[in-house]
Amino acid sequence: MGAAMALAPGLSELPVRRFGMHFGATTPDGRPLLGSTDPVSLLYACGFGEHDITVAPLVATLLVEYLQTGRTDLDLEPFSPLRFHA
Repeated sequence: MGAAMALAPGLSELPVRRFGMHFGATTPDGRPLLGSTDPVSLLYACGFGEHDITVAPLVATLLVEYLQTGRTDLDLEPFSPLRFHA
C-alpha cells in the first residue's frame, strides 16, 4: 500500500473497502474477468493467471476503448464478471 500511496498521494484520502493481490489468480472457468457489473461501478480486469503481463497491452487498449465509448470491438460478454451470478 505504501508504494501505491507514494505514486498517487490522493489514494490516502479514499476509503479502502478491500485490498488484495494474487499471483496467478484465475477464475473457476479459467477465463478472465473483463468488464463491469453495472454502468457506474468498478471496471474489472483480472484473472489472467500467469498471462497477466503478456496481455496487459491488449487489456489496457480494450479498457480505454470501453471507457471512452462504452463498448469495444471485441465482444467482452464471455469475460463478463456477471457470468458467475446465475
